[in-house]
Amino acid sequence: MAVQKVSSQISTVWIPSSIQEAVSLKNRLAPDAAYVSGATLLQLKWQAGVEMPKHHISLEKIPDLRQLNVDKGHLEIGAGTTLSTLRNHSVIRTVHPIISEAAKTIAAPAVRNRGTVGGNVMWGEGDLIPLLLTMEAQLTFFAKNGFQTVEMADWLNSSDFRDALLVKVSIPERDSSTQSFYRKIGRRETFTAAIVTIAGQVRFSNKDGFTEVRLAIGGGSNKPLRLVKIEQYLLGKSVEKIHWPTVYQWILKEFHPSSDAFVSSEYKKKVAANLIISELRRLLFLQEEACV
Repeated sequence: MAVQKVSSQISTVWIPSSIQEAVSLKNRLAPDAAYVSGATLLQLKWQAGVEMPKHHISLEKIPDLRQLNVDKGHLEIGAGTTLSTLRNHSVIRTVHPIISEAAKTIAAPAVRNRGTVGGNVMWGEGDLIPLLLTMEAQLTFFAKNGFQTVEMADWLNSSDFRDALLVKVSIPERDSSTQSFYRKIGRRETFTAAIVTIAGQVRFSNKDGFTEVRLAIGGGSNKPLRLVKIEQYLLGKSVEKIHWPTVYQWILKEFHPSSDAFVSSEYKKKVAANLIISELRRLLFLQEEACV
């Protein structure tokens, strides 16, 4: 199928039907071209007065970007998968229900119907990123050397693949005893940008304490990050040996959000610290109850 071309006063939209066609167009039209799918973020930028690229390469007609596969708990999500699909797909709700819960908190239903996983990730500050970080997600891109897969944590801390085409997000199978949490706090209850978003994946036993800890913060304008020092502190510790004021202070030290017109940096830090400690203690309480 030939590449479609649609022109307007604002830009030219190209509609390829395959990953290879999309990448070929991007290489030919660079640097005045950008990939788009749901275009919800692009619309916000345009409304804010940001200059738009001359060429938009629409990814909506590429079926390979909308595939969703699961094999024994290993989940592969095509970058063109909509946030509504994450919210409602029966496989995701069964294998990784925390992903469905997270998708429910992102934007309004109309935006979720258009917005995609790829757009949320490639933005670099999307609300899904903290959760995907704790799930040790991998990103597969199609670049100059073909398909290449990288750890999401490594990608966030480098400039590699920033202009490449994201093909899919892969999430490894998790242990059945792993417990998860995800919280997004906004300026109002729903349909709002995040003040802060937190996520965690932990395993705990009464005998060995925390045997697995992965914690992450992000959301809004905050750069997503794993709380590595706190993870190391908690690993192997029983409930009796955890000094929660120390955890609280380390979160304040590791997290460096920026202030905005509505919320100060210090407020964001305190919200994040309180949320993470609250969720960890809730999971520990549930673990103790299950053992009674």
